[in-house]
Amino acid sequence: MPNGVVEERHVDSLEVLLAEEHCPFVAAFFSSSSPLSQTPELALTEQRLATSFPTVRYVRVETEYMTIRSFLQWDISFLPTYVLFWPGKEGGTKGWHRWTGKGANPYDYSEVSSWISEVTGLQPQNTSVATTGPPLLPRGSQKASSAWLVIAWTLVT
Repeated sequence: MPNGVVEERHVDSLEVLLAEEHCPFVAAFFSSSSPLSQTPELALTEQRLATSFPTVRYVRVETEYMTIRSFLQWDISFLPTYVLFWPGKEGGTKGWHRWTGKGANPYDYSEVSSWISEVTGLQPQNTSVATTGPPLLPRGSQKASSAWLVIAWTLVT
């Protein structure tokens, strides 16, 4: 079903994608409580990435409620991060690829798209269509994040 659409899934539902061994996908792991994850700029970057690589599913994964087991299973050592599965059917390097960062900005379209191109061998397509539809909603909510911060601070003190 890759088609340039950003999907949002719970980490447990990613197991379905693992069963589809010929389905390339990028899972974007972000914390919605992070202020940078709540920006319209990140939402646009995600939409542009999904549109640039329509044969690769782009899946948003909320990490706020992930278990330690899930973090270990997906080998996530820092946030934000990306995990890409590429079956190697059209070139590129077959297998699992993790965003290593190396000083690159995970919120920047050009840096993430360069990484996807390097791994898959695909070139980004025109993303002008990404700005014509309804805007993708940013992750999380500043009000909810602030409320949880106050609750947590109250419990700690």
